[in-house]
Amino acid sequence: MVKWTIGLVVIAAGCLAGGFFWGQTVGFERGLKHAALNAPVSSVPATLPTTPAELAAAIKTGETPAWTSDEKSTPPAKPLSPEELKKKLQDALAEKDPQKQYLAMMQLAQNLDADTVKKTLEDLPAAKNQQSRMMLTMLVNRWAQLDPQAALAYAQNIPDNQTKMWATSSALSSWASKEPEAALQYIGKMPPGQAKQQAMFSAIFTLGRTDADKALQLAKANLTPSEFQNVSYGLFSSMAQNDPKKAADYALQLASGPGKENALRSVAAVWAQSDSQAALNWAQTLGTPADRNTAMESIVMGWAQRDPQAAAQYAAKLEPGQGQNRAIASIASAWAQNDPQGALRWAQQLPEGQAQRQALNNALSSWSQSDPKAAANFILTMEPGAAQNEAVNHITFQMARADVQEAMGWAQKLPSGKAQDNAISQIAGQWAQQDPKAAADFLMTKGSEEMQNKLMGNIAYQWARNDPKGGLAYAQNLPEGKAKLSMIGSLVDGWAQQDPKAAANYVSNLRESDRERAAGSVASQWAQNDVVAASTWANSLPEGKARTSALNSVVNNWVENDPYKASLWLGSLPAGASRDSAVSNFSRRVADQDPENAIQWASSISDQNARNQSIQQVARTWMRSNPEAATAWVNASNLPQETKDRLLRRR
Repeated sequence: MVKWTIGLVVIAAGCLAGGFFWGQTVGFERGLKHAALNAPVSSVPATLPTTPAELAAAIKTGETPAWTSDEKSTPPAKPLSPEELKKKLQDALAEKDPQKQYLAMMQLAQNLDADTVKKTLEDLPAAKNQQSRMMLTMLVNRWAQLDPQAALAYAQNIPDNQTKMWATSSALSSWASKEPEAALQYIGKMPPGQAKQQAMFSAIFTLGRTDADKALQLAKANLTPSEFQNVSYGLFSSMAQNDPKKAADYALQLASGPGKENALRSVAAVWAQSDSQAALNWAQTLGTPADRNTAMESIVMGWAQRDPQAAAQYAAKLEPGQGQNRAIASIASAWAQNDPQGALRWAQQLPEGQAQRQALNNALSSWSQSDPKAAANFILTMEPGAAQNEAVNHITFQMARADVQEAMGWAQKLPSGKAQDNAISQIAGQWAQQDPKAAADFLMTKGSEEMQNKLMGNIAYQWARNDPKGGLAYAQNLPEGKAKLSMIGSLVDGWAQQDPKAAANYVSNLRESDRERAAGSVASQWAQNDVVAASTWANSLPEGKARTSALNSVVNNWVENDPYKASLWLGSLPAGASRDSAVSNFSRRVADQDPENAIQWASSISDQNARNQSIQQVARTWMRSNPEAATAWVNASNLPQETKDRLLRRR
């Protein structure tokens, strides 16, 4: 069971490091920390330690945490009945607290045999949100412990690319823990891209526990410096579980920078769990103040899980700077898990500045996990300003996740300004994922005109994922204005990504006043996959703004991939304002590479004013690359003398 749990922590860390989580990662990250760091403790002195030895005694745990054990996986518990399994699955998916949800999912998956995993995956709701995707990943990870090939085959057949990537990474991580060479050989054959990168992240984390040399070799050979920075915390955490001294030696060999900081922080945290005195002795002997502060900060964070008040007093004695600031922020998070009001009182007494704001934010974020309404009401009592604005940004997601309607009412009570706008925007986006019609109704009845114009398009984009026709029917009944146009445009854009032909047929039947933006969106999306079909449809539209928008969208795509075929198509278009606009667009885009042909195309524009303007734009570009040839052309052209003089003066 223990090794399997670590496998999930490893995968989660890899996915967070790669930035591949769906939407917000705050709650899941806290669940991960809770699973990995919340170790038992025997007793903690209330007085402030003044020496490393006293600090070690203060934070020493009663036993080595189970999650660092190397014992073999335990067999599955007594099988659950289908009804029990279904109930546990529903409860896990419905749990609001991210920490409890993470642990409930983990406990459910860890006791299943291979056949039950398959059955549970069949019963799992479509993985369209964060919770169901997380559950799917855990189930695949458990399956891969029992039958990695079958789990991997299942993962590869998942239709959603993002979910497939996570599930594949999960299966490969389990495989790497049992047969690292076979798993790495499979990863090596994967095509380049995000999925391969994510699989490599997970394999590196897994190998960190069993073969540190191999893990570091893989990391250096396959990761960029920024990617290594992202994975270094999880990698060195895995390494330190088996041999913290060796992991510490490796960390000290790294070049100075964020990657080394993450490695030192990780080693210190894991080492302090198993041997706090050794960890502190090591931290005190580090050669630079930056390294010492980084390691001590991590040790203090673990201490704060047990006695935040004493840890806070100790952090106050650290050298001022980023290390102290991060320690204070970590203490606030840990303190607020059990005593949010005490953590906030402490944070408010800190000197004004970055450390105080971060402590307030972290305390409020932790509080919002367990009681988002109380945390939100506290924010309303804060003085308007930077601290309140940052606090709003930190808890809005948790508020919306708990109750979007209540969250929206809370956001409207905030002081007017950027923080309120951002909160309303984020809540509306979260609401739209759950019930886009309700979100739209709220904005249209209670939102300001400015808010409607800004957010209806975002709501529509979410609506288009599942019911574009329903969203468009709703939009058609809105009053004329920017909100309606924005909503139609976003709905059509989202629909066109899924079915451009159907979206195009819909747009063709819209009124001209509603068609302009929508036509451009459809043509743009369609041209990415079938530029010929998109160009044919755009050319079928009647003369007007919608046709102009569609033709230009086709040009924008085609000229990047095949300017010659784009020019042949332009030559087939009938004269008119839409052709003139498309030709002008084309000539501007090819002017850098072929100014002579570009200026010939500009000269074919029928409208005199548009033609002269386009010619001047191309000529100015030509003057920069080949002034002699451009000057000769301008002198021989039929441009008005005043225009010629102006162009030649700019030479």
